[in-house]
Amino acid sequence: FKPTLLLTAMNNDNEPLPDESGHITSSTSDADQNTTNETKKTSQSWSWSSSSSPTSTSINKNNDGERPTPPLEKANLFSRWFFQWTFPLLQTGMSHPLVESDLPGLCNVDTSSYNKCIIEDIWKEQQQQSNRKENRRPRLHVGILKHFLKRTWFAQWMLALSMAARLGQAMALGFLLEQFADDDDDGGSGADGGKDSTRGYVWTGALVICGAVFLFSKQRQFFVTCRTGMQLRIGLVSTIYSKSTRLSSIGQISSSSSTVTNNGQTINLASNDVERFVSASIHAIYVIYGPIEAIAIYVLGLYVIGPAAISAGFALLLLFVPLQFYIGKRFAVLRSKVAAITDDRVSLVSQAVSGVRVMKMSGWETNFDERIAKIRSIEMGKILSASRYKAWIEAIHFSANVIVCIVTFSVHVIAGGTLSSRNVFTTMSLINILQATVAKHVSHAVMCL
Repeated sequence: FKPTLLLTAMNNDNEPLPDESGHITSSTSDADQNTTNETKKTSQSWSWSSSSSPTSTSINKNNDGERPTPPLEKANLFSRWFFQWTFPLLQTGMSHPLVESDLPGLCNVDTSSYNKCIIEDIWKEQQQQSNRKENRRPRLHVGILKHFLKRTWFAQWMLALSMAARLGQAMALGFLLEQFADDDDDGGSGADGGKDSTRGYVWTGALVICGAVFLFSKQRQFFVTCRTGMQLRIGLVSTIYSKSTRLSSIGQISSSSSTVTNNGQTINLASNDVERFVSASIHAIYVIYGPIEAIAIYVLGLYVIGPAAISAGFALLLLFVPLQFYIGKRFAVLRSKVAAITDDRVSLVSQAVSGVRVMKMSGWETNFDERIAKIRSIEMGKILSASRYKAWIEAIHFSANVIVCIVTFSVHVIAGGTLSSRNVFTTMSLINILQATVAKHVSHAVMCL
């Protein structure tokens, strides 16, 4: 997440954060103060109220001049679980292309002002902790991680429930196939045919129930974690914008570090780096629950196909994990290098645009063009290398389960075991679940973090 740049952007000067009314106390020079006053006059002439809009689109609002109440706030429990509160907007989108007047208002927890206050409170808490402990800098990423875990406690329970449902679905599938195999062996006319038929219905019902539990719990977990990541992104972008209004237009070196804060870093930080919070919020939780699910799968594998076969397949699958961690780490390092190069390129382009008149008068167009093209070529080379690492991760993801299944079943047959429909399909289901968790979600979490 580039916490160093974010800390630099937030702590580049010693000015306090703006209060709720938006007033900012600054200790700038007379020239900067005059420029600030002109900017305030210009910003005051632009009304962001509901009575005037910069576009000609008439917004559908109530009598108080505000948007309608968000449907999520007044949705009941059934509507929240089944996402029925989205149906009116979907029906409107089916009738005609959506315009601004069709969109309802935001929930208070999704607004930029609310999430900006959350980020500021996290930063102030980290500052207080750093003051109590000597030789320790405030760690914004630690505070954000703690806040994320507190806000997504319900989603964590939903993730655990969805994992248990997937494992139960794999086991129910194996018992159901075993039931069909027993019926074929008995010729369909056994003495306990009624009992066997009842057992088949039981495993079929368990299969359906586990699938339904997984569907609703997984989607709820995804919604909560993705929304929390979006709220963090909104709060950070709002904080960066609030701080950028008090920074000098010329890049300057922070007193706490040697990092130069310029327009390119600020733009890239708000438009590119903060977006990682959304993807990280989806996969990061698997770093905790992935190993727990792996242990549960190993225990079930001991019961289904035996210790020798499951141990061989489990060990082979775990061999891919360090490889994926290494590739994911290399991808993260290259992404950091790409972000630094992008900062330089955006800063150079910003300088060229702001000083285009001087550049043309001095005939520096060719020099700037060559410098920008050189930086862009280096940036594209790093992006291409990062894409290669990402392709390797995807290749391992799609091929690991096939290789592991072949080794597992081969060891089982060599050890004197017999392959049946139950242990084959159940083992394949367990390996697919483990492969999706360890080889995909955990590796993506490493890349995002």
